[in-house]
Amino acid sequence: MIIPIAESVERWLQRGSHYFDRMELSQLTDEWTYRGEGNASLVIASKDENFVYHLPKQSVDEGKNNENQSGDSDDNLEKFLEYKLDYIENVMMPLIGQEYVCHRELVEISKDFLQQVHQRFQHMRPKSRLSTKVNCNCRFAVKSPDFCQLLDQNSEDDTTFCVEIKPKCGFLPVSDLISEDNSIKKSVCRFCMHQRLKVKEGKWTELSNYCPVDLFSGNSSSMFYALTALLSNPQNNLRIFKDGSLLYGCCNKQPPCKDDCIRLINRLKPHFGNSDDVDETIATSSAVQALKDVIIAVLLSTSVDTDVHEPQQDRKRMKTETPKYKKCSASAFKPQQEFKGDTVCCLPEGCILHSLLQVQKLDGLSIEGIHLCYLRLQRHFMENPSDRKKWKLDGPYSEGFLSKCSCDVPDSFRDDVQKVNEYLVSKTAKDCSIMIALQTVKENTPLKMSFVEDRFGHKFYYKIQLADLDPKPFDRIPKYYEQDKEIVDSFMKETSKGRM
Repeated sequence: MIIPIAESVERWLQRGSHYFDRMELSQLTDEWTYRGEGNASLVIASKDENFVYHLPKQSVDEGKNNENQSGDSDDNLEKFLEYKLDYIENVMMPLIGQEYVCHRELVEISKDFLQQVHQRFQHMRPKSRLSTKVNCNCRFAVKSPDFCQLLDQNSEDDTTFCVEIKPKCGFLPVSDLISEDNSIKKSVCRFCMHQRLKVKEGKWTELSNYCPVDLFSGNSSSMFYALTALLSNPQNNLRIFKDGSLLYGCCNKQPPCKDDCIRLINRLKPHFGNSDDVDETIATSSAVQALKDVIIAVLLSTSVDTDVHEPQQDRKRMKTETPKYKKCSASAFKPQQEFKGDTVCCLPEGCILHSLLQVQKLDGLSIEGIHLCYLRLQRHFMENPSDRKKWKLDGPYSEGFLSKCSCDVPDSFRDDVQKVNEYLVSKTAKDCSIMIALQTVKENTPLKMSFVEDRFGHKFYYKIQLADLDPKPFDRIPKYYEQDKEIVDSFMKETSKGRM
C-alpha cells in the first residue's frame, strides 16, 4: 500500500524516529545545484545552506512501468531509508568514529520538486548514469551536511576546497579459503586487477597507476605516489571541488586533458604552494605538490575538531603496527629501498585511514569463504523463510548490531551469520568516500580549529567526513562472488600474455 505524504510523515513521527526533519522540499529555486550521483541516489545542494540532499533513484525501465502509479512500486522504500540511517548511526559511526561519520536526517519531498530536479539537471548527468533516473514517486530524501564546505567559515570570501577520495580496499587478503587458482589475490590487490577488466570493457581508456595499498601504507613516499596517480588519472576515485562546484575529475572515460590540469593549477595557486610558480604540469607544479602534502597530513592526522591547535605532521603519536602489511606486486610505485616480504604499516591509531582499514579487515574470509556461508544460509532459508527476518540479515540495524546480530541464531548457523554481516560491513568501508574540506588560515588570525601545514608553511583548516555509507544487501553476495571470479580470470589471462 502506498501511503500519502501526510500520513507517511505522521507514521515516522509516531515511530519516534529521530531522523525526521519537519522541513519540506517543494520548490526548486535557482540556488540549487547538481553535485553528483552514485548507483542509488542523485545528490543536489543548495547555495543557501550547508546541506546536500540524496534523492533515491530507480531504473528508467522501472520508472516507465510505474509512471501512472501514485507511489513507488517498492513498498519497502521508506523502511529501507530508515534502515539506511540506522545503519550509518548504529553500525558505521561506532566502528569508525563520530568524528568521521555525521548524523543524517530525512526530509519530505514533493513529486513536483523531483520532477523539476529531473528536468533541470538531466543534461548535466554523466552518460554512464542515464539508465537511471530520480524516483519521482519517492516521498523522502536523505539530508546531510555539505562535506564540500567547512561549517566554521569565517566570512563569505573564504574559499573552500574539497578533495573527495574513494580509496577502495587497502590491504591484501590472507584467507586460507582463497583457492590455489586464485592465489594471485594474496599478492595483487583487487583494484589493480580490476583495472585490466575495466579498460578491456571500455569503462576507462587508460589504466590507472593508483594502488589503494600504497595509500593505506602509512609510508609518506607511497602515499605521495598514490595521490600523484589519482591526480593524473582520477577515474571515479578522486574529485576536487571549489566552493561546492566541481573543479577537477574524470569525464568521458578519459583522464583530464592539459587544459583541465592548467585550470586546476591556476585555481590552486592563490592558496597552495609558491604563487610565483610557472610550472603547469600536475607532476611538478608546486601548488599540486603542496595540495598532496596537505592531503597526506590530513589523512594521517589524529586530531579532529579538538582544542589543540598545532601542525599535525609535528605531532608524536603512537603508531599501530600491522605485521602482515605487504606491498601490492602490481603497484607502479618503486621505493628507493625495496620492501622485502611483509613489512610494517605505520598508520597513526585514530587517523581516518587507520579507522577505515580496521573496518575493511572485518572481511577475514574473503569472498570465497563468505560465499560458502551464504550458500549454507540460503539452503536453510529455503526451508525456513521466516528465519531470514528473525536473524536480521536485512536489518533493522540497532545499537551494537555486530556484537548482537547472531545472539538469536542457533549455534549451527551463528558463525555464518556473524561472518556474513562482518563481510557486508567491510564492503561498505571498501566502497565509501573520504571527503576532505580545506580552507586557508589567514595570517595574523587566531586559530579556531585543527589545521595542517604544507611544505611552504601555509596553514589550512580541515574537516574530514565519510560519504557513501549505505548498507550492502545480503542478496548481492552471489554477484560479488561472480564479479571476483571475473576480475581474477581476466587479470590472469592478461598477465599470461606478458602485459603485466
